[in-house]
Amino acid sequence: MKESGTIEQRIAQNEKDTQDLGVRLDALDEEIGGHKKNVEDLEAQIAQSRERMTEINQQREGLQLKVRERERASRAGGR
Repeated sequence: MKESGTIEQRIAQNEKDTQDLGVRLDALDEEIGGHKKNVEDLEAQIAQSRERMTEINQQREGLQLKVRERERASRAGGR
């Protein structure tokens, strides 16, 4: 008799533990979802920053080309 009571207690405790783990798993899944959203937002910001850096580099290269052309023109005109 005592043994069956102990087994029933263990079964009840295991069921409670299983429920607790399910609740914890749900909470962790929700937390992971939040982290995934943050990562997606950061990836979007990185992509925008890269595009902007590319634009700025292209502008810089264009300006450097103009400066070199003017320098050549100045040297050619000064001869």
